[in-house]
Amino acid sequence: MGCGPQAVELGAQSGRNRERRKSADAATPDGLGGLGEPRGGRACPAGASRRFGYGPGVRQLADGVFTADAWIRFYGVRLQTRMAVVRLRGERLLVYSPIPLRDTPRDELARLGAVRFVVSPNKIHNQTLDEWRRAYPDAELLAPPGLAERRPELCFDGELGPEPDPRWAEELDQVLTGGNVFFSEALLFQRQSGTLLVGDFVENLDRHSAGPFARALAFAFGVRQRPMASPEFRLYTHDVEAARAALERARAWPIERIFLCHGALIEAKAAAVFDVVCEDLLSAAARRRGATRWLLRRLAALQ
Repeated sequence: MGCGPQAVELGAQSGRNRERRKSADAATPDGLGGLGEPRGGRACPAGASRRFGYGPGVRQLADGVFTADAWIRFYGVRLQTRMAVVRLRGERLLVYSPIPLRDTPRDELARLGAVRFVVSPNKIHNQTLDEWRRAYPDAELLAPPGLAERRPELCFDGELGPEPDPRWAEELDQVLTGGNVFFSEALLFQRQSGTLLVGDFVENLDRHSAGPFARALAFAFGVRQRPMASPEFRLYTHDVEAARAALERARAWPIERIFLCHGALIEAKAAAVFDVVCEDLLSAAARRRGATRWLLRRLAALQ
């Protein structure tokens, strides 16, 4: 495909299950479940994975889904991040939001299979793509909308669309978020295990996933120690109907757990938690006034 990314057509929308929100609200008084205790005795926020919240090496999250953690600096702020590795049929590996290679146990990846696809979930998850391109020249580098324009030197092999690529469509479903004036994100769903993969659409930050300055900055942007959409989603999602239409399909998936890049993983009442995050985002977007939208649109254009 060379440097010309090709998007696929938007597919049909599907309904959502509102009972999930009731389930989330009924979990505990805060509606998000109890505290977990991951490896090393570090407290996790509500719904966090006990075994796979944080840790070294490549770890299995579910059947055919693996994860590895790292720390990066984003605009000078120290932040925990994480990648997912999905093992497709034929021992092909799809790497979602790759972490720096210095933190990647490449021998462990090799035992899982051959890296065939390297996927960035959104246009700001791009800091490591050049080194993955060099390390895995036979793998296809796939971009979400907007990233090829942001990083044209990477010469992407294709662009993610709202429908899954035929080469993994039987194993992974796919949705592009909508209604955001800054970016869109590719959400993937691994059918075998019921695992939803998100980049920034859901974050679950706690004191173990961000440095003190990052936590203070996140708090200033409305981030709290519970699952919620990132500031980029909450600030720049303006078209409520477009956002809702894109999320309809994802909310119909039978979600058992949520892989996310920043913060503790979610394995308790994951579908209900996802519904709450979606409704909170849509409600905030609906309340935003015209003047504020105009100002934020100008700000998004500068980033």
